[in-house]
Amino acid sequence: FATSEDFLTIKQNSIYKITVTAKTENLSGNAYLRLIQKDSENTNTNAEISISANTTSSVNNNYTNYNFYILGNPKKDVTYKFEFALGNNDTKATGKLSIAGITKTKIDYSTFNCEKANWMTDRTMCFFTHPVYTEAHTQAMIDAFKKVAAAYMK
Repeated sequence: FATSEDFLTIKQNSIYKITVTAKTENLSGNAYLRLIQKDSENTNTNAEISISANTTSSVNNNYTNYNFYILGNPKKDVTYKFEFALGNNDTKATGKLSIAGITKTKIDYSTFNCEKANWMTDRTMCFFTHPVYTEAHTQAMIDAFKKVAAAYMK
């Protein structure tokens, strides 16, 4: 099943949560959601992503919310068309897939406080690479890492 009119635009460098409320009946095999990229003339391009749910939660009448998180292209907005399928080119599936709804929510991390992310940020060091670094540069990064690690291991 492919939707012909339902398009999803993912803004540049933005993160979205896509929730698909669906249920399957008598399913043998897997159900898939594909996002097929549209080009500027609104025709299909070869770019396609198949994604699986990051989290799920049960709702009424045996429906389940399947949550997908998508990071926008770093250079431009991209528009996709939804395609739902039972099975794929390699594996066939039979059964029934019922879609009750699709929602898109832009994630705004400026209003969200994630304790785990804060914990990781406080314990993360970044070393950026560059093609002209010498062994002395690399050794300086190693020394810096060892110094910080020693301080945290006290």
